[in-house]
Amino acid sequence: MIFDVGKDLGPYVLFVFESRIIIIMASDITDTLNNLDSLLLQNERKIQKKLRHTGQPYISRSGKLIPAKKQSDLLCNCPQHCDEKVPNEARLKLFYQFYKMADQIKQNDFLMSHIEIRAVQRRSIEMKNPKKIQRRVSCKYKVPVLTSKDPPIQPGGSPEGVMVTEVCQKAFMNIYAITEKRVRLQREKLISQTYLVSAAGEQPQPSVVRMADYKQRFENFCATETISADIITAWLLRFIGPVTYQVLTYLCSPVAPGTKTFAQLKRLLETPYAPTRSVYEERSAFSSRNQRAGESYVAFSLFLCHLAATCSFGIFLDDALKS
Repeated sequence: MIFDVGKDLGPYVLFVFESRIIIIMASDITDTLNNLDSLLLQNERKIQKKLRHTGQPYISRSGKLIPAKKQSDLLCNCPQHCDEKVPNEARLKLFYQFYKMADQIKQNDFLMSHIEIRAVQRRSIEMKNPKKIQRRVSCKYKVPVLTSKDPPIQPGGSPEGVMVTEVCQKAFMNIYAITEKRVRLQREKLISQTYLVSAAGEQPQPSVVRMADYKQRFENFCATETISADIITAWLLRFIGPVTYQVLTYLCSPVAPGTKTFAQLKRLLETPYAPTRSVYEERSAFSSRNQRAGESYVAFSLFLCHLAATCSFGIFLDDALKS
């Protein structure tokens, strides 16, 4: 609010903003008003963010009124009878304490700590459909059955001594009044943290495996695990080794690799980023490469194939590798 302060202040204007008195030059009033508008907008967004994280009604950035979070009366209709496993009192307490955290990061940590990832070890013959990509993990969802005497929930797990029961995904979503997308994102984040290396086998090394094969292997892994397009970049940055990550950081400079799309990062990796050596230098490096202590024959052969790719051996490639 701007007050008319009279002639005694001369070329100055007095403001009252958030219980503070601000006096500025009248010539700077336009810039000051713009800055105040920006501060008000930031403050409003913080308020709406707080309302969203506490489950209260809020206004989205598009101006839409989002209603308050509300638990569903019926958890699910699955054969597990999740309604009977989690009493109404426990559901209400979970819902209240979940949004009392008032922090999306803490809430997501709590959700992830109650999702269990397991590898699919065996499949029946009738389930093996060559035309359909089979999942390699299964997920279980668990919730703590809180009583009036139990301590409040915390990020990272259930309170010690509290009974935890398994429920279906639908019941898991309805207890906390969260969307399927939010559950999926936490599930995929958990897979990327705990299952990536064991699921994909030994991580491919860019210095040994051709980059085209490396990218194809990663894309096949993402397709098998049904990794969504909105987090595939994060998976790539976790999947690659430190050398490739350094190269990507250099190629993406001055911005971070995480700001690029997966397609953009693929194109960057396809471009040559090292000076080309002469054929003589390449063949010298090939012939001087010996099998090292502890190096398997397969790894040694792969490395030789990598070196031979730039030696221009032509029809003599097999002879060079055998020798």
